[in-house]
Amino acid sequence: MKVLLVDNAVAHRLTLEQRLNAMGINGVDHADSAHEALKKITCAGNEFDLVIARLMMEPVDGISLLRELAHKGNPCRPPLAMIGNLDKTVNRALHALAKALNYPLVGCIDNPLHNTGLAHIIENLAVTRPAADAPAGDSAMESTRFSLQEVLTGLAQGQFEAWFQPKVTARTMNLCGVEALARWRHPEAGIISPDQFLPVLESSDQIHLLTDTIAHKTIAALSQFAVHGIDTTASFNLSLSDLEHYDLVDRLLELTSEYGVANRRITVEMTESAGIRNLATTLETLSRLRLHGFGLSLDHFGVGHSSIHNLNILPASELKIDPSYIADMHRNSIHRKLLKSFVDLGRHVGADVVAEGVESRQQAKYLTQIGCTTLQGYYIDEPMQAEQLILSYGCIAA
Repeated sequence: MKVLLVDNAVAHRLTLEQRLNAMGINGVDHADSAHEALKKITCAGNEFDLVIARLMMEPVDGISLLRELAHKGNPCRPPLAMIGNLDKTVNRALHALAKALNYPLVGCIDNPLHNTGLAHIIENLAVTRPAADAPAGDSAMESTRFSLQEVLTGLAQGQFEAWFQPKVTARTMNLCGVEALARWRHPEAGIISPDQFLPVLESSDQIHLLTDTIAHKTIAALSQFAVHGIDTTASFNLSLSDLEHYDLVDRLLELTSEYGVANRRITVEMTESAGIRNLATTLETLSRLRLHGFGLSLDHFGVGHSSIHNLNILPASELKIDPSYIADMHRNSIHRKLLKSFVDLGRHVGADVVAEGVESRQQAKYLTQIGCTTLQGYYIDEPMQAEQLILSYGCIAA
């Protein structure tokens, strides 16, 4: 392993090198400033497995070094560990910064004289370092973007489908709902995920065409589910531009009437982090939806700058907690406290609380203990076509 130590205090560098040598790591190089470190890292032939840098350096500190290393024009991105006695809030902010920069930060060492801190960094290194030679696999199409005309042609030819991810009641783990997720069955590229077609539809104000397709398929599927003994609810996403169409409610009422589905079985999910462009029209549409018995979920609750404000003015029946709070809840005590506060808030305003992105039994157990109403995520089940859901849940739903 080749390690670069960045520290303007010679004694600190030598002590840390000795600790690394004692751990069997002998390929150690030095830099006494962030500027010198950048020169060594970008020099051809210098491929470091790890950079350990002191946070407090002059004239360029460790945080600025992180930013320079993460710069898009820099092809060398060795994993980085920081040395410094940080306040917990600053430590969290530093990790959030690295995540925002998409840079591998493997940890912070309060005291480099303790072997346990160094050992923890080395352990994290294998997990955090990106696999540059990993096979593309199923992600071969991830870099592909489709033109608006291609997407519109796919919609016109009926190539778009609704897949359904199950939700369960937290305390019983019985099926209580599904979320409809758009998929594009491309004749050449196979199944295409939403990130490949949503941006072009949203930027062209054509997203309502996809919304109509998914709404139709969702309500039709609910009718079929009932035939097979699946007495459940369903939700699908609405964009803010959808809510600016005055006839949205009327279109949904026509569909529920056509398929004999009770309005209360349909919940529309509104991404609450997005800014409302036309408040009057949006409030009118949402109020009419709730008046006719449809549910309203504030999706990604907790990440928008106006979460509480939206809850105050929008007629929400459900809060859907953003998955980011759940992903690291067992490492982040602040997220656990916020999750509890979201659940308490939902109870106080009479809204159900859905935890999205549940990936483990441990997460499910904690969310149930704090009173979360509904769970959704790959620990529960993966998105599937309507036919598969009928095979998996027919005649057993609560």
